[in-house]
Amino acid sequence: MRVQSAKACETIEGAEVAWVGAGAPAYPILAKQEKLFDGAGRLSGLALILVVMLTPLTAQNLSYQQDSKWQAPPEAVAKVNPLAGKTQLAAGGKKIFLRDCAQCHRTDGTGLQSAANLTLPVVQQQSDGALFWKITQGNPGRKMPSASGLPDMQRWQIVLFLRTLNASGAANK
Repeated sequence: MRVQSAKACETIEGAEVAWVGAGAPAYPILAKQEKLFDGAGRLSGLALILVVMLTPLTAQNLSYQQDSKWQAPPEAVAKVNPLAGKTQLAAGGKKIFLRDCAQCHRTDGTGLQSAANLTLPVVQQQSDGALFWKITQGNPGRKMPSASGLPDMQRWQIVLFLRTLNASGAANK
């Protein structure tokens, strides 16, 4: 793994910090400068071990608690996904999710900071209609933007994609 530019590194209190990873989010790695990079600017073996060790800790929002005030109304909960059963359309939902949602919910749905871990049962047990409503409305209190600007069918496709996520954060095949 190679750090892409000098901006990817900074020094904080005498330790070099590299932000490594493909896309968002990158993972912070702290180590002494001589152990972090080899002469060619590649991460050393020690730093790669640190990436492997820290990635599971930073990879998901283990402390996620559902916002108890953010509940879909009964009529939204009862809505049926018009694309239900058309699992081939989940791939389109994945593309939209990766473009619009992954920066907070990660590509695997496990979430960062206050963003929901979409693989948890507390999320997966909600109806398609409730998830559609939440995607449409957003949650300003948790800094989730509304996706109401997307066509309804694209939002339903996102719901289809969310249904492919399992507890490990991997999409079911």
